[in-house]
Amino acid sequence: MIIISQAQSKRAFGPWDDTPVEDTSYLAATDGLVCCTASTENALIKGYTDGDDPPTTERVRDLGGSGGAGDAGLMMPVRKGDYWKITCAPGNLDDLFWLPAES
Repeated sequence: MIIISQAQSKRAFGPWDDTPVEDTSYLAATDGLVCCTASTENALIKGYTDGDDPPTTERVRDLGGSGGAGDAGLMMPVRKGDYWKITCAPGNLDDLFWLPAES
């Protein structure tokens, strides 16, 4: 049986960070989530995270539709100490956010 004390189970998120840019490698100082969206028709968003700089392991992807329904988006968990980056083709992301976990 695993018993988790109340102090161990309390986790919260820190403030949203909207300064990251696509196709740039970042080191995660904490566990966290990357969230992003693109409205470009046929946008292909890919999320990479692992221990390498730059990361090469693709963990998530989303392909937006065509005919005006081009919205794409994803959310990717990242472990503390790993690197992460987001790419988007053929256009730029609309939004890219880092949401750090705090203990």
